[in-house]
Amino acid sequence: MTTRYGAFLARDTNGDVAQLHGIGVQKFGDTWYIYGENKVAGNLFQGVRCYTTKDFAS
Repeated sequence: MTTRYGAFLARDTNGDVAQLHGIGVQKFGDTWYIYGENKVAGNLFQGVRCYTTKDFAS
């Protein structure tokens, strides 16, 4: 995670800022699924990204 102007920016495994606009979070079993609108190339809708984690802290 990166802190910028008092807010953290979650990063994916490539080090890119996670695209979590309009974030949704669900847990199935021991895995969390985090998804949000992809706006990497501007404000127009480009799709939805989904990320998974078993531990939000790392």
